[in-house]
Amino acid sequence: MDNNELIPDGIRVVRACGLDAQRHLSVFGRYPRALATPDRWSSWIYSGAQAGRRLLRDWKPHAIFSTFPIASAHEIGWRLSRASGLPWVADFRDPMGQDAYPDDERIP
Repeated sequence: MDNNELIPDGIRVVRACGLDAQRHLSVFGRYPRALATPDRWSSWIYSGAQAGRRLLRDWKPHAIFSTFPIASAHEIGWRLSRASGLPWVADFRDPMGQDAYPDDERIP
């Protein structure tokens, strides 16, 4: 089943450009950790925030909602909330809410 089939009719989907560091930015399977922080798709933070600002301007919502499993979505939600002054609801689902997340020992 195509993921788009799961989206109900009448729901507007706005996509932002982003690259998977592992797939698109690696050389011989290796890439700098900075390209994958907070996750491998962090390159979409800038285009996602830009798309979000346009949506805030056009739709004038009352709140911002972000959800996991892509941690960079929370970065975008936080940035939009801070820039707009709107309340931000962050859905921290498993495994993000567990003590062992993230699995990089360099991150406390």
